[in-house]
Amino acid sequence: MPKSHSVEFSLYPPSPEIKTIVHLLRKSLNLLNDLLNDLHRINPWDDRRMNRMLSEIVYLVCYQREQIEGVLCIASSNLYLYPSAFVISRTVLETNILIEYLLQPEDESERIIRYIKYLNSQFCNRGTFDENILNSGLSQLEKDKSIKEKDDITNDISDMKESAIKYGISSERISKVKKTLSVASMMDDISPPQKQNKFKIAYYMLSKYSHSMRQSIRRYSQPNFENEDPVYYWHYPLQSCQYILLSAEKLISRFADDRLDPFHDDLPPILSELDATMNAVFKEN
Repeated sequence: MPKSHSVEFSLYPPSPEIKTIVHLLRKSLNLLNDLLNDLHRINPWDDRRMNRMLSEIVYLVCYQREQIEGVLCIASSNLYLYPSAFVISRTVLETNILIEYLLQPEDESERIIRYIKYLNSQFCNRGTFDENILNSGLSQLEKDKSIKEKDDITNDISDMKESAIKYGISSERISKVKKTLSVASMMDDISPPQKQNKFKIAYYMLSKYSHSMRQSIRRYSQPNFENEDPVYYWHYPLQSCQYILLSAEKLISRFADDRLDPFHDDLPPILSELDATMNAVFKEN
């Protein structure tokens, strides 16, 4: 029988270097808060739905930011809980991939098409789920909520297609937009190749723990694994948190103006120190 491990051993407080990384990431997030607040006041289009597209991308960054705070809370308390950080970090990375995918095209019409594809995928992915909900023993209130959510997505798709036509995108092009959108396909559409490869490697590493692959439980079979320094394992969770700054920079390049210059001025020194600390801690990676 494998050794039975108790909860008491699972305590490994962060090293000074990890504390520095957490501090710098939180400092970056504070700058990002200001950016997000300013972006809410930017209205690059007259059309309501087009501005809603920008708002939803901002909301995705807000959601990503909250997930990152969960990772940083774990890193600040107990480094032995890195499996939980891996699971949360995969959500962080997936959200970042989606944001990069939506924002990357230089051509604005292509960004609109990608957003419609994103909306289509929301509707498509709900099909089996909604059928199961309606046939389940859930309350009528929950069933009604599910139906309303589906109706909202349908209306959003219709509104966005109408706005796209007003923008000058042909109805024929819109009709060819696919209804599925996978993480793998989005990663394939991200450039440059170096960024795409970083995302793919990180996604593979983080997925081991999200899917309970053998690597996620192997540590329990190792003798005295609780005496192992777990700092090594924090490379990918913390690196994935760092990717949120890519989203912020892309948002600035697409929609912001000189009102956001402080972000450009204040972020580089923080990033420089963050990169140097990460490289020192994870140099073997």
